[in-house]
Amino acid sequence: MILLPLLVLLAGCGAGEAPRGSLPAGQDRPLLLLVTPGSVVDVDAAAHVSGKAAGADSTITLSPGSHGLAVAGRRVTGTFAGVGAVRVSVASRDSDGVLTTIEFNIVAPAPEPGRPVLPDRPFTYDDLQLDLPPSYRESRQSGAPYWDTTPETNPVSDAGATLGRVLFYDKRLSSTNTHSCGTCHQQKHGFAEPRSFSVGATGEPTRRNAMGLANVRYSLRDRFFADARVRTLESLALIPIQDHVEMANTLPNMVAKLQATDFYPPLFQAAFGSAQISADRVGMALAQFLRSLISYRAKADTAYPEGGNSRFPEATPGFTAQENEGLKLLIDGNCLHCHVDRVLTMVDPANTGLDVESVDPGQGDGTFRAASLRNIRHTAPYMHDGRFQSLREVIDHYDTGVKPAQSLSPLLRVRNGDAPRRLNLTERQKRALEAALDTFTDSAMLEDPKFSDPFH
Repeated sequence: MILLPLLVLLAGCGAGEAPRGSLPAGQDRPLLLLVTPGSVVDVDAAAHVSGKAAGADSTITLSPGSHGLAVAGRRVTGTFAGVGAVRVSVASRDSDGVLTTIEFNIVAPAPEPGRPVLPDRPFTYDDLQLDLPPSYRESRQSGAPYWDTTPETNPVSDAGATLGRVLFYDKRLSSTNTHSCGTCHQQKHGFAEPRSFSVGATGEPTRRNAMGLANVRYSLRDRFFADARVRTLESLALIPIQDHVEMANTLPNMVAKLQATDFYPPLFQAAFGSAQISADRVGMALAQFLRSLISYRAKADTAYPEGGNSRFPEATPGFTAQENEGLKLLIDGNCLHCHVDRVLTMVDPANTGLDVESVDPGQGDGTFRAASLRNIRHTAPYMHDGRFQSLREVIDHYDTGVKPAQSLSPLLRVRNGDAPRRLNLTERQKRALEAALDTFTDSAMLEDPKFSDPFH
């Protein structure tokens, strides 16, 4: 039994389906129970365990920010205080000893955001219309088109990326109306998160540091997220929405919220030729906006001669002597093997020797994708777990701090050996490396209004 002034239950059901009085079991998608702030909640959480574990003793836990709710035997009860989300985990062990865990969120949403403010004439996002440098036009292996993951079925258009921009910053995409993609990927921080771990809609920290998004479209293996588990940006865009901690929503609830507005149908019409709103189209529009986040106005771009190829020379015209010294160190140290050439994007995941034994396995054995060096000065903290707060700490790690992990990248081992390589950099060389990394700062991107929050 659930005693609520307002009850909407979504577990992969259609947006028009009537609310039900209990939580269905056996769902693959997150369960979502929507209430109003101040509602009295009384739900038998253990009743929804299915299969052999049904009826077994259950352990019920709530996320730390419980908003006045508590566990009483099999039930979650209390008066929901404020707005937010509470994650409920129900763990049951069947007669064979197999542990089954189901999770659902109880959510009291904040009021919905207002309307976005958009220019009368759309911003230009289509990269064919942008004044990109030669390194972004070349088709050779060292040129950006070689790394471009944009599918023929979803090219970047002005209308599509405009819709994607609105969706990226719209807190309606979260169940609580408190979190958007832009909450954790902030423009002024290179579309990264200034904290080691973001705080999701449930008030819990996320598992990993939010990576910067500059040049995210460029990737050799079509692998995204720090553990390279997703093959397309279209798929990637929908995962945080459904994550129990991050945005704590379901796709049907998200679509229903967008359909209830008067400004989204025209935006979908302009982007896709019809006003139909669907989760797939949300993913496509978000992917278009993500692919529009091209960084090409840094000093490393403008100081480079016209007509040159996309590989950095050891001495770049327009760089200071210190910057060129640092660039040569980046090249000689194989840094640009993982942070590829002018695009500075990511290739294959690697174990960079952060720990001898990794607590977080990443893709496996502590391997993670390398972050882009674009706007690297502004994307601190660094590494998948945000352990390093400054570029100097990162440089010190690769200088003398690489650990002898079993799966350590061969690029970080001594030649013909297993021991971690030591660079033994001087203070001057470390300062030169930082100076070279600063040439990848694209201030125009960090301030460009076409990438900014239209709800502000």
